[in-house]
Formats: sequence, structure tokens, C-alpha cells
Amino acid sequence: MGLIYKNENNLEKALYHYNRSIDIHPNAASYYNKASLFERLNRLDLAKINYEKAIELNPYVVNSYINLAVVNIKLKNFTAALNYFFTALKIDNGDVRIYYNIG
Repeated sequence: MGLIYKNENNLEKALYHYNRSIDIHPNAASYYNKASLFERLNRLDLAKINYEKAIELNPYVVNSYINLAVVNIKLKNFTAALNYFFTALKIDNGDVRIYYNIG
């Protein structure tokens, strides 16, 4: 439901459903979706926290590292961003988005 509301730009309801999902069954996907919603709202500190939680729950999703790196760039944490990009490369060294963002 959260994704449906997010796509309809009803971000308050989307956040409610992401939180409900996490309350019922904490999982990486719900934290990732919540993080992307916070990033969209430019609430970067909350986006960072939720991407970190998504990675904690599933450290093999390259998108979580890429998005967390981008958030860190926006927060001017360039060293952290590079570290997340390099970690993403260890998971998928063929993902051109990583090279694009590093370059």
C-alpha cells in the first residue's frame, strides 16, 4: 500500500503504511522505501538512518548503498559516500550507476 500512496503523491499515507509494515514485520524493503520517501521530502538525515537500517537487514542490495551514498553526497559527507560506492562495487562491479556517481 505504501508504494501505491507514494506513487499517488500521498506521502503521509505512504509513510503510515511503511511504518505499519515495519511494525508488523521489520524488513529491508520497507526501510528502503521509507528512506526513499524521506529522501524525496529532502529529510536527508531520516533517509540516511533508514537506508542504514535497510542495509543492516539485507547487506546485499546494491541500490541501498548507491542511494545512501547519494544522500551522503547531499549531506556533504564525501568520504562516507565514496565508501558506500566502493561497497556497492563489491556487490555488483558491473553496475554503471556506481561508476557514474564516483566519476
